[in-house]
Amino acid sequence: MDRITKLFQTIFLSLITLALFSVTARAKTIKVLEGPEHHAPDRNFRTLHYTLRLSFDAPKKKAVGHEIISLVPFHSGMDSIVLDAAKMKIESVRLLPKTKLTFQKKPEHLIIHLNKPYGSSDTLKIAIDYSVEKPKKGLYFILPKKGSDKNHFEIYSQGEMEDNHYWFPCWDYPNDRSASDVYVTAKMPNIVISNGALVKVTSNEKDSTRTFHWKIDISHVSYLTSIVVGNYEKVEDFYKNIPVQYYVHPDQKKYARTTFGKTPEIIRFFSEKIGYDYPYTKYSQSVVDNFIYGGMENISATTLTAGTIRDRRSTIDGTSEGLIAHELAHQWWGDLLTCRNWTNSWLNEGFATYFASLWTEHSQGTDALDYKMRQAANSYIVEDSTRYHRTLDWYRYQYPVNMFDRHAYQKGAWVLHMMRYVLGDELFWKGLNHYAAINAQKLVEASDLKKAIEVGTGKNLYWFFNEWVYSGGYPKFRVKKSWIDSLKAVALHVQQTQIHDTLTTVFRMPVRIQLFAGGHNRTVKVDLNSADTTFYLKSRENPDLVLFDPGDHILKKIDFKKSKKERLLQLSQAEYAIDRLDALKALERSNKSDEDVQKAVARRLESDSFWVVRRDAARFLGSTKSDFAKQALVSAIHDPKSRVREAVISALGTFKDSSFVPMIQKTFRTDSSYYVLSACIRAIASIDSVKSLPFLKEALKMDSYNQTIRKAAIQAIGKLKTPDAIAIILPYGTTQYPATLRTSVLRTVAKLGKNDPRALRFAIERLKDPSNWVRKQAAFTLSRIGNPSVIEALRQAVNTEIDPRVKASMEIALKHLEAKKAIGKEKKE
Repeated sequence: MDRITKLFQTIFLSLITLALFSVTARAKTIKVLEGPEHHAPDRNFRTLHYTLRLSFDAPKKKAVGHEIISLVPFHSGMDSIVLDAAKMKIESVRLLPKTKLTFQKKPEHLIIHLNKPYGSSDTLKIAIDYSVEKPKKGLYFILPKKGSDKNHFEIYSQGEMEDNHYWFPCWDYPNDRSASDVYVTAKMPNIVISNGALVKVTSNEKDSTRTFHWKIDISHVSYLTSIVVGNYEKVEDFYKNIPVQYYVHPDQKKYARTTFGKTPEIIRFFSEKIGYDYPYTKYSQSVVDNFIYGGMENISATTLTAGTIRDRRSTIDGTSEGLIAHELAHQWWGDLLTCRNWTNSWLNEGFATYFASLWTEHSQGTDALDYKMRQAANSYIVEDSTRYHRTLDWYRYQYPVNMFDRHAYQKGAWVLHMMRYVLGDELFWKGLNHYAAINAQKLVEASDLKKAIEVGTGKNLYWFFNEWVYSGGYPKFRVKKSWIDSLKAVALHVQQTQIHDTLTTVFRMPVRIQLFAGGHNRTVKVDLNSADTTFYLKSRENPDLVLFDPGDHILKKIDFKKSKKERLLQLSQAEYAIDRLDALKALERSNKSDEDVQKAVARRLESDSFWVVRRDAARFLGSTKSDFAKQALVSAIHDPKSRVREAVISALGTFKDSSFVPMIQKTFRTDSSYYVLSACIRAIASIDSVKSLPFLKEALKMDSYNQTIRKAAIQAIGKLKTPDAIAIILPYGTTQYPATLRTSVLRTVAKLGKNDPRALRFAIERLKDPSNWVRKQAAFTLSRIGNPSVIEALRQAVNTEIDPRVKASMEIALKHLEAKKAIGKEKKE
């Protein structure tokens, strides 16, 4: 899982921040993640194989199933079996070949009473006939209504974390692995995609259906079993002799290779790096509407949100390769090797996040990797510093989804990044090669990774795992330098200032220090192993600049004060773009009005090799409001990178100079980038708010990838604060438009709707939206508007919500509004 998970994290943190800052004072120390202690449940059997036979009555959202589970008891005397099975009607249970068994159906479980005790030498085959109607989770029926939306007919499953037991009885926890055969009957012209190889398709002429038989012999945890049903067309490539398939709807087919064409290359890259060739008989990617995540790594058969599909024009601004690589990496890290419990979810998600970044490094270079890792670091640090902190192997949580947070994804990726830094590339890959080889088709915990790395490399990383896996937090460095002429040395005083609590320790890490002197630079490595250390670094002369951890290889915060001269040298001479970006940000904080600084930043805008530096240079110049900056920005309006052009247009908009409007309008007519066009919309509205409304209304009629242009127009209309704004944008918040646009409308309504009953009604309606992330945004919008009159509606939504992430956001919004109501009562009294 990837992109939508990050969106959920962002919205959830917004709610947390709102609750913390608008109602109560911030605590000085951040709490740990709380909840009951969770461990993998005990088992009295292990499954060997599932055979599933399914058919559907789609209008009723009903599935009819026949299942055979092969299992072996762990011990003698086993006389009953407990399976996870929610909200289903059990027709019969038999011990094959013919023995009828009695059973009890509980809300979440099926208890099967065996005809006699069995032991570890027995292999049992249990047959279950059942049906499920309108499942709350696990199986989704997308039944488009004419004229109301643009969705396709689809039936698809989503099992992670523990949702597959809503559509077939199973052991629904990741401490058990088994093979599977899946037979699904579907109405023509629909097809079925599932795990493994397609063995056979049988036509059933009597009822115009076909039965698809999919088989996978590689064992896997139950949440990875999946089906997708719909009127799909297959576009096929190959990796070696393995089919690489892209299942898209007919109207999406022309975009299939534009979107997925790099998949075979990514498979090759991962196979070679991991040292374990892609292990399955095929790899398929299927796109579905209204998916609750960005993607799901079902074994050999990834399911992806329809937003993954990109037209060729949208690739000017970016691609879906990050999401594609993330889910593909899971085929090793998460599928071939699977975390034994949710506590170790980072072994799935941290690995997939880092491997997606490794693909970025391979395809775009080291600077692109460093930037992605900086984004990951910032994302994790916000969660750790404002919400909670925890170790990576944390056992206390409310719901399993709580373990799929920024600690698991972003910090997990950073742990691997730092391990690579500590070991070096050769040993890092040897260690991961060994980890994959000895744990294939097994269940893993952090200790398995530690042992494999140590055996594969000969390095004892006990200290590394103690600090980064079994402890929480990250180091905060305060660095000061001074020149000692008598020693011809730089004294570098390094303190670790993070709060030392029950989770956070003093960090031991090797650190590179780069010294710039006399037109040359050299790098030395020192070992940091205490909270307060001074290093003496020999130099022929007092260095012009010292960089601590050049290239940013350590997850950290750093306070290292430098002069304007040092920052300018860092901006122009630092080898790594990430260090030039740091210089740029520091200069913006303290020296942005300085003419020499603006000229240096303009040179970066003109010629830096990395587009993010050029983009941030444009943003810097826009913030100065100087005449020099205007000219520098105009000169960069044709930068080859669309994201830089976007930043240039946005920066010009901040000047509110009407002479720029013709140039921006020309760019709107001629540039091919959706992002640049969106920047033009916002800039024109910013420069001339009175005359821009007709232009913005026209922009609302324009189609674009991911509704990019409409979202920009809605955002711009919201900033105009015209009395008509609410009426203009609300029609775009209906289910006729995609969830991403409905969310954008809600964000704007949150800013405009404080005293507007239409805004409240709209946000309350969206609490029942079919999209879980729209419902989550609706909760935030109601909290932001802050009208206690919606408390009852929000309370009802909390009581009926089934997604734990959405429910948690609604509960936060409800508490915020209840607290606000209580404060209002106190003031009246």
